[in-house]
Amino acid sequence: MIYQKCLMVVLSGLLLSSCANGPSEKKYEETKLVYGEKISMDLCVDSYDPGPIAEAMKESWDEIDHISSKLERGNPQSDVYKINHSFGHPVKVSEDTYDLVKEAVSFTPLSKGAFDITVGALEDLWKESSSHGRLPTREEIKEAQKAIGVKWIQFNPDHTIELTNPKTIIDLGGLAGGWAVDKTVRVFEKFGFRDFMVSVAGAMYMSGKNCSGKNWKVGISNPMEQYNLKDMIFVSDQAVDTSGDYEKYLMVNGEKYSHIFNPITGYPQKGTTSATVIAKTSLIKTGVFTIACCVLSPQEAIRLIDDLGPDYAAFILYRPSDNQLIPYKSKNYKSGG
Repeated sequence: MIYQKCLMVVLSGLLLSSCANGPSEKKYEETKLVYGEKISMDLCVDSYDPGPIAEAMKESWDEIDHISSKLERGNPQSDVYKINHSFGHPVKVSEDTYDLVKEAVSFTPLSKGAFDITVGALEDLWKESSSHGRLPTREEIKEAQKAIGVKWIQFNPDHTIELTNPKTIIDLGGLAGGWAVDKTVRVFEKFGFRDFMVSVAGAMYMSGKNCSGKNWKVGISNPMEQYNLKDMIFVSDQAVDTSGDYEKYLMVNGEKYSHIFNPITGYPQKGTTSATVIAKTSLIKTGVFTIACCVLSPQEAIRLIDDLGPDYAAFILYRPSDNQLIPYKSKNYKSGG
């Protein structure tokens, strides 16, 4: 029997398309909403020997639920909430949260300060001000910036964490999706699956080949034309992540402001409307660098990606005006379309 099926999913600036064809190929897919984020999983397997799919899927969803509960800022039971209320008394968090926070801190100097998980006070200030239909004052911004800095995060030998500034707030939201995907990838690999795709928001990992036996095809959306593509790439055993200002933003007095903040200036990033990073690495790292590429100038962002070596590539769309879009490509970026 010939099994044929096509899948097309649009996810935060990325459009993924794959088709299954052949007598011994079959696609298993599941999609769920977790804390408002759409998460999709595709497995390509021999239709006559599907393997422990149900068990792998269950373990993957359990991992994702577990991760989400740890990183939700507003949940008093989450690790992030505990850290954000740790001034004066170190808190014990799970080992993987401890390692994640420590890894995230290490990326701040590498990104030249463009990525910083302690930007929470600035985010909250802008959201609160925009909810009242106004921009924060320069004095308010400067006050919020005093709480920004990984120097305010203290790691203790007993695996506890403490914030040494009472106004510092960490936010791991930009890494949560990538962490969930990375965990799911390890689950599928443990069960022996080779060809699969996992995606959440703008973060995805493609392992092996798609169900047609070819590299996975990823289209990068055109922010100025919602249903058109700006470019196409083909990937295998790679993570792809996109950040930008054209789907998520703040609105103040009829003007859009990015939801990504520059911790150095205190203002929303401006100019780069979409940054896609491709790498043979974890989605934690690609998530960091997509945010950094939005905050830095396109030229600085490309230099950052090029300096990371041959395993990294980036495609950046810079919008200097409403009707102009300028692409920037790293030296290792390979267009497929």
